[in-house]
Amino acid sequence: MPGRPPSNSFVVPFKQRVAEARKRKQLTQPQLAAALRTNPQSVSNWERGATVPRGDDIAELCRVLDVDARWLLGLPVRRAAPTSAPQPPASSAPAAQAASPAATKIIKQLVGAANVPDLISALKAAEKEAKRL
Repeated sequence: MPGRPPSNSFVVPFKQRVAEARKRKQLTQPQLAAALRTNPQSVSNWERGATVPRGDDIAELCRVLDVDARWLLGLPVRRAAPTSAPQPPASSAPAAQAASPAATKIIKQLVGAANVPDLISALKAAEKEAKRL
């Protein structure tokens, strides 16, 4: 799961949320890396904001951490019902039909314009999978 250098404007929410979700699941960086079949250095790089995972790997990261992809990317999360938890689990967010212009802009800045369709597909697949669970 190598990553690419991220744009600066969306790194802070992403890196903080990866670390927060990992700690909430009581996983170490090496444990998360093993679950994602990557190396601990990649997880460290994501949490430091040095890189972000490839678009197709974000869906797997969300599944392992049991978080909504929109939350992880720093986007507004549509909630089915108010909860006391700081973040909704992936299964409580409705599936998106299409990415909003704001979401598309964020995705382009995170992973590059060429990967946007792949990331949108991965996010939809992750939401569909989460509903199945």
